[in-house]
Amino acid sequence: MLCVVCCAPASGQSPGSVSPRTAPHRVQLYQPQQRPSKLPIVGSTSAVPKVAVLRDLESASAYPTAAEVSQLWRRVRPTAVQQVAAQGDMNDADLIPIARVPVPEGVKLSTHDELVYLVATGADLNAVLRMIAEHHGLNLALAPDVGGPLTVSIRGARLDEVLDAILGVAGFSWHRVDNMLYVTGGRIPGMDPRVQGRYLQVYPLNYISANDVEDVANSLLSPVGNAFVSQSDPIDQMRTRETLVIEDTPAAHARIAQYIAQIDVPPKQVLIEAHIMQISLTDAERHGINLKTLVRAGNSQIELEGSGFADDAESGPSVALRLKGSDMTGLLELIRECTNSRTLASPKLSVINQQEAKIQIGQRLPYAVATTVQTTTVQSVEFLDVGVVLTVRPTITDDGNVVMSVLPKVSGGKILASGFPEEETTEVQTTIMIPDGGGVVIGGLIREDNVLDQAMVPWLGNIPVVGHLFRRKSQESRRSELIVALVAHVIHNGYGPRQHEETELHLALPDYAERELINRGAYGYEPSMVTE
Repeated sequence: MLCVVCCAPASGQSPGSVSPRTAPHRVQLYQPQQRPSKLPIVGSTSAVPKVAVLRDLESASAYPTAAEVSQLWRRVRPTAVQQVAAQGDMNDADLIPIARVPVPEGVKLSTHDELVYLVATGADLNAVLRMIAEHHGLNLALAPDVGGPLTVSIRGARLDEVLDAILGVAGFSWHRVDNMLYVTGGRIPGMDPRVQGRYLQVYPLNYISANDVEDVANSLLSPVGNAFVSQSDPIDQMRTRETLVIEDTPAAHARIAQYIAQIDVPPKQVLIEAHIMQISLTDAERHGINLKTLVRAGNSQIELEGSGFADDAESGPSVALRLKGSDMTGLLELIRECTNSRTLASPKLSVINQQEAKIQIGQRLPYAVATTVQTTTVQSVEFLDVGVVLTVRPTITDDGNVVMSVLPKVSGGKILASGFPEEETTEVQTTIMIPDGGGVVIGGLIREDNVLDQAMVPWLGNIPVVGHLFRRKSQESRRSELIVALVAHVIHNGYGPRQHEETELHLALPDYAERELINRGAYGYEPSMVTE
């Protein structure tokens, strides 16, 4: 223990017989067992306390100057400071020993090579925090709700890791500003966010909806954090971006930024080549075209996989058949040569993974819909889609395959005199998995139309009264089958079927969050940008 007396040497008592007017203020250090019986005391200046008790000044010289004491004072920053104003002489009883924080019972604290060793069993958390602050020369500020018993055994960890451990398990948070350590609990109304180390950061989302990340972001917040979302609105031109707003500590920002960097990436896409063909059926083909028989009859090398297009014509509509994408062109040419067919559409479209694409060939019939709210009636116009409608939703698997949900529909309809729509539809829905570059053929969508056929003898059929004798009317039933052929290609935009790259944490962090984590030593190293 060291006792420090700040004073100026008196005339005739200072070494070297220095004049009281010109003598600099000095500080005398004494070990308790080496105290002189009398100490000269002269009033001190405002820059040096009259009597100050410091600790850990073993390296100080026997007669440090006031500037040296001031520098040591700023470095040590003791928790307990005692000052005594004295006039005249001071005896041994006037020396004040250092005031230390009492060591809690059952607590052992030490440091070695900047690593903290702490063992506590059922100790008071506040007392342990005060002891840690005293041991490291920190000022400490505790929120009113901080407290409780603490049992911990840490054998060699950094100070920030120790604070994370003992406060994290108790549900508290901490923040350090220079030499001040703040420890807070949950959300306290009116508390300055800077005390808890909270700051505001806006995360713009490019490829994912803010609603999709809100729940996960809330689960990654600290007990004092807040999250807000802002969604885009196609009607409101001022709201054109999806954003996530976070107010939290740097550690929570790091977790959320890392999550967003992994989830908000350019989505995978699928290029779909679609061929929609209509085949006019004969009486022998009234139940549809058997493609397997057609391929065998044409001596083609095309390989069809699946159970569809059965030889038994009474087995009902066909299901999907898989084939290689390179064989699709040959199959379509074979259908054109061997049947009375025509191509309705051959679109190519790119579809985002797990999003729906829709192709329609036909008409949209409008009809009025009236909505009554209390005493107000509002009319709106809706449409009935008739014709050929193809809906596709692809999903890319981790191994590069494509799972496609396909819904082809053939429909017809009309708007009745009452204003209600009437629809006749034939549709089949299937889900099939094909490899990248593979194809699928869906058939069995048969449509029957009643066609009125009229023939007459020229000129004579137009004679009034007797013209009907030279005209003939007949109603004919015509059957047709719809064939849908699809080929799927995964678009490789740098991510591939499997995303092997791991996102570096420092690439996702905002600059100030990264600086804060570096200051706290959360990395253990200083991150650097990696370039290839």
